[in-house]
Amino acid sequence: MHNNLFKKQFLGRYYRKANEDVDIIPHGDFKILRYWDKNGTSNKEISRNKNILFFGTVRPNKGLEYLLKTERIIRNHINDYMIIIAGKWDEYGKYKKYIETGANIKIINEYIPNKEVSKYF
Repeated sequence: MHNNLFKKQFLGRYYRKANEDVDIIPHGDFKILRYWDKNGTSNKEISRNKNILFFGTVRPNKGLEYLLKTERIIRNHINDYMIIIAGKWDEYGKYKKYIETGANIKIINEYIPNKEVSKYF
């Protein structure tokens, strides 16, 4: 499991498993993906110096609303930034209320295939 929430859900579904039988293994460092990009491709729309990347399927347990709520603070303290939300999400309306007018946020609401992942890291 990648986090405590997934572990709890798993144990609730598979009640015969003991807590000590299920480990949490966090995601590793995705910067290595840059080295897999043999063509030197990049995403031309993501060219800011300071990118804040929220990557992957948007789920409630990932806390996207907290990132969106802090955008104003980021905007007031950092120049030339962009928040990039890259990944499939079905509940855009739930988060839209947190996106202020003038926020420097790029939304890529689609599944990102493995061959394109390096463009974002």
